[in-house]
Amino acid sequence: MHNRCPQAKPVASVKLNGWKLAFVGAQTKRWGPGGVATIVPDAKANTPAALYLLSAEDEQALDSFENIQAGKYRKYENVLVYEGQSAFTYKAHISDENSPSRRYIETIRQGYRDWGLPLAALAHITPYEDTLSQSEPSEA
Repeated sequence: MHNRCPQAKPVASVKLNGWKLAFVGAQTKRWGPGGVATIVPDAKANTPAALYLLSAEDEQALDSFENIQAGKYRKYENVLVYEGQSAFTYKAHISDENSPSRRYIETIRQGYRDWGLPLAALAHITPYEDTLSQSEPSEA
C-alpha cells in the first residue's frame, strides 16, 4: 500500500461481515497464472481486512492501479462503517473463481502477518500450482 499510496494512513484491522475472500480470474502480468483477491457476498462470512485512510490523491492512484476506468475492478461504498464513516473497497468484476498463485497468496499471508490478522482465515486456500498437480492423473 505504501508504494501505491504514499500518504495512506493505517487505521485498524477490521472484519467485513457478510463478505468472503475469494480469488477470481485466470492470470495477471504481475502475479502470473491464478486468481486475484476480491470479496464476494456471503451471509455467513466475516473476512479480516486492513483499513486505511486515503488522501484524494491516493484514492485516484488506487483507482488507476485497480483499473477502475476499464472496469477490471469496481469500487463499492458502504461495505463497512467504521467509527461512523463509510468505507469503500474494490471488488473484481470477474466471476470465475480460481486459486491464486503461490507467490500471490504468500504476499497476502505476509500482509495478514503485518496487520496481525488471523492466518487461519487463509488456511483453506490452495495455491494454483498445487491445484494443477492435484488435477493431473497420477502414473500407476
